[in-house]
Amino acid sequence: MEWHIQGAWKELLFADEELDRTRDTRDPVLPPEPSESVLAKKKMHTTADGLPVQSFASLLEAMGTLTRNRCVMRLQENTAKVHTHKAKATAPLAKTAEAMKGNVEEATFTVISDATPLQKRALKLLGLYPVR
Repeated sequence: MEWHIQGAWKELLFADEELDRTRDTRDPVLPPEPSESVLAKKKMHTTADGLPVQSFASLLEAMGTLTRNRCVMRLQENTAKVHTHKAKATAPLAKTAEAMKGNVEEATFTVISDATPLQKRALKLLGLYPVR
């Protein structure tokens, strides 16, 4: 699996993207000569798109900061009444609080952190962006 991911992320890594294209024309015994594009990446530490070039480990670390959080809010018995009493609630709000008396309500929602440009590009290269 790592090999496939590294292949998809070649443009973001310190890897030679032209290595596969030159495989048929180079000497199979000698080590391959680095292409101009990989030399530029290593010198400038940026991709052609201006993103920082990464090692595989550092890119995985950067991807680890993208999170999907499931948040749970609980409204317990009499909580609404206490809060509405302190705020000198209006009649409709007081009715709502009274109707909820004795109930425990739970609301859940999902929060997905915003992806950085590097994370967006890495997910696009894997065919996983936009995140749903």
